[in-house]
Amino acid sequence: FAGGYSTTDDIKFEGEKDDLQMGRYTSLDLGIGYTFGAGKSFSLSVLGTVGYEIVYFESESHDYKHEELGDVDRYFGEAIGGVTVGGDVIARKTLSPHWGVYAGVSGRWIAKSVSMSTVTYEKDDFTRTDTSVDDDNSGLYSIVPAVGATLRF
Repeated sequence: FAGGYSTTDDIKFEGEKDDLQMGRYTSLDLGIGYTFGAGKSFSLSVLGTVGYEIVYFESESHDYKHEELGDVDRYFGEAIGGVTVGGDVIARKTLSPHWGVYAGVSGRWIAKSVSMSTVTYEKDDFTRTDTSVDDDNSGLYSIVPAVGATLRF
């Protein structure tokens, strides 16, 4: 399991001045591989993986005059999820018997993905969301660097 943040300049939300969007990233992967130097102070793991990842981007809320609802707050969302196949390379350094640090990179081919675009209108305690779904995406790639701490039991 992994979670963090993702950035892209491929998603353009109406009314946003900045082309770079930051969103939330989550993945769930199952892998099998080999660790060189297992049990040593430095190890290097190479894994083949299969999994699912999802990213979610959301624009800031802006005042908008809707033809049916009147004055509302409007914001946009974009969620992209996909089945992935790929690999990881992870280097780990032991700092104490129980703690360590790691750095790694994941490369994934996204075999099948679905994207969902939303426009949400909010007025007082009323919320309306218009959604469109595109499930004809495949052949994309995802490269995710990672750093963190490890705990050994």
